[in-house]
Amino acid sequence: MRQIKFRVFDKDENCMVYGVKINESGKYEKYRNSFCEDIDSPDVEDIYYKYLDVFQYIGLKDKNSKEIYEGDILEDDEGSKISIVWDESECRFTYCLFPFNDLQMESYESISFVTEWKVIGNIYENKELFLE
Repeated sequence: MRQIKFRVFDKDENCMVYGVKINESGKYEKYRNSFCEDIDSPDVEDIYYKYLDVFQYIGLKDKNSKEIYEGDILEDDEGSKISIVWDESECRFTYCLFPFNDLQMESYESISFVTEWKVIGNIYENKELFLE
């Protein structure tokens, strides 16, 4: 069974935070920053949409044994790049080709091929990759 893990990008602090826990009621816990006492607060919906983007671990590791999360940018040996995305209509992780284009979303039975690629960044912390 794969581990269910999450990370959040804190837009207010401009940083990625790993190991965020979600409790039984679906609230984020054990995460603090400058604008709230605890993410498990009555205003969690406002905080979530305004300040945090949540990314789930897809259950696979890249060729360097780094965990792959939704929002990661991966590169193969020839320099091709993809980003891992959640496909709402198919209820599964898939990928978009670089540069991003909604028409380029690919949906395959398995994305296990990404274990042969390497994580080179993510869509928030490595915006320079969009320019390459």
